[in-house]
Amino acid sequence: MSQEKIIYLLDRYASGTMTEAEQKELSICLQSMDEPEFKAVMDRYAQTVEQSGVPGPPDAVLFEQIKERIAGMEAEMRPARPRIRYWAAAAVLLVLLSAGAYLLNRQPQQTIAVKPATDTLQHEIGPGGNKAVLTLANGATILLDEAADGTLAQQGGSNVVKLGNGQLAYVGGTGETGGNMYNVIATPRGGQYRIALSDGTQVWLNAASSIRYPAVFSGDERKVEITGEAYFEVAKNEKKPFKVAINKSTEINVLGTHFNVNAYEDEQDIRTTLLEGKVSISVFQNQQVLKPGQQGTVIYGNTGGFVKVQDVDTEEAVAWKKGMFCFKNADLRTVMRQLSRWYDVEVAYEGGNNGAVFEGKIQRELNLSDVLEALRKNNVQFRIEGRRIIVKQ
Repeated sequence: MSQEKIIYLLDRYASGTMTEAEQKELSICLQSMDEPEFKAVMDRYAQTVEQSGVPGPPDAVLFEQIKERIAGMEAEMRPARPRIRYWAAAAVLLVLLSAGAYLLNRQPQQTIAVKPATDTLQHEIGPGGNKAVLTLANGATILLDEAADGTLAQQGGSNVVKLGNGQLAYVGGTGETGGNMYNVIATPRGGQYRIALSDGTQVWLNAASSIRYPAVFSGDERKVEITGEAYFEVAKNEKKPFKVAINKSTEINVLGTHFNVNAYEDEQDIRTTLLEGKVSISVFQNQQVLKPGQQGTVIYGNTGGFVKVQDVDTEEAVAWKKGMFCFKNADLRTVMRQLSRWYDVEVAYEGGNNGAVFEGKIQRELNLSDVLEALRKNNVQFRIEGRRIIVKQ
């Protein structure tokens, strides 16, 4: 099929005049395209799609096929900047076909007001990146995003090494003295970092998060403390259980497993999501055991707290580690809290909560303006004052 015919069909879809036969034809064509053809169509269509209106809900099968094509294309893009360019072109198409560029507002469509000049960013705000501060046992601090690769310090017999991929590793060290030397890594808003602890456990920190840990694990347990959000791949050692302390009343006990903990202070609850292995969550005197695919939510009350366990789709909980925002039945304030932490912006609200919920995915590599445009196409109105976003509900 020629590019002209594909563009014609896409325009027909955008205007809501596509027939069932034409929709099947377009679906088959997208499925059979090779990557160069697909990229060429994306580039060409991105030049004209913004002039079109936003249609109603997409055909689910066609939408999924387009998402799969884009995902495959992204995996092959190198270097990073061209990858973002083609994602932006594809996102424009998804804005048109899905009324939300991977972001689907599940409320009825309303007329979108013409945006005033104050709705635009005066200076582009880029995405977050590998940024963190390491605090050593003696109180000295090291800005990891500015430090050169290589050995940064020695702590309890362990060499603290900054690797070339935005990762910190503790190498060597088996002495008891290391167990008394605690380090802290803290990410700012707009930061993330990965740490390999001395036992081989891998930890990913999300924005505005921290982890406190011994340079070397000694004694009969491995215990760390976190704030914010972290993903763990715990090295197995049945003789030394791994424990994550979230506050004075909540603790997670594991042997060797993969799990995510969301414990931001501005979130209503503490959520632990298990991908592999087995963990138990203790809050005050209550304890619950999680199985893979389950999430434990710590809910506090006037007389203490308890753990609510439910089966979940783990994709939403760990999407941030894979470079994505993933929203499933998320209200607007949940969406904006994640954006606020990653882009280091302040969010304020005018008006009451309109009850809108969102589903979809957005890449964390996108600039803030691209994400705000996706929200705008979902009837989210706002104005911008420097690094402050005022959302009109």
